[in-house]
Amino acid sequence: MTYCKISLKKLTKTTKHPRYRDADFRSLFGSLKVSPQLPFSRSEFQQSSVKYIKGISIAGVQQKLSLKIDPGNRLIPVSEGGKYILKPSPEEFPNAAENEHAAMVTSKLLKIEPAACGLVSFSDGELAYITKRFDRLDNKEKLHQEDLVQGFGMSSSRKYDGSYEAAGKLINRMTNGKMSVVLDFVRRVTHAYLIGNDDMHLKNISLQKLEGN
Repeated sequence: MTYCKISLKKLTKTTKHPRYRDADFRSLFGSLKVSPQLPFSRSEFQQSSVKYIKGISIAGVQQKLSLKIDPGNRLIPVSEGGKYILKPSPEEFPNAAENEHAAMVTSKLLKIEPAACGLVSFSDGELAYITKRFDRLDNKEKLHQEDLVQGFGMSSSRKYDGSYEAAGKLINRMTNGKMSVVLDFVRRVTHAYLIGNDDMHLKNISLQKLEGN
């Protein structure tokens, strides 16, 4: 049985790109014309990450690249203005990319709305996790976003301090008691527990301020 590398749903008919449902592919990339194969290898990614990472404000220690779709419908690295984030599996943790993707897809079972994501392949065939940036509008304008380290007024070095109870109370205050947001936080903590994610620290929990809200 073959499954889609975006939604993990079964493929039951011929599609534009092997291993991708057309509707899911269009939802992630906006067009079926985009190539799901990266125009560079894993080793070339290592070189590119050093070149482009300086201009990227993406938290986390894992190597990653910011990507955009070029006029030739290829996903290429950029230092700014990227629409996607690429994260391959670290060499010491094979298949971490597939694991992260599966975690995002399973979160939907708890009515969590994850960032649009999927798996793409390097030119040498290795899979990598790709996610659409949720902190950018279509016009590339940046959305205001605060992680809970900032919310607590602490330094990043204290990201493991505090409890989920305290985090929930802070979210309640920051959203003026908006219960739907607090319940979403509870679902995310529950999902992290169920899949064994023991690294859901305060910098991995953020609130986004939407226009007019």
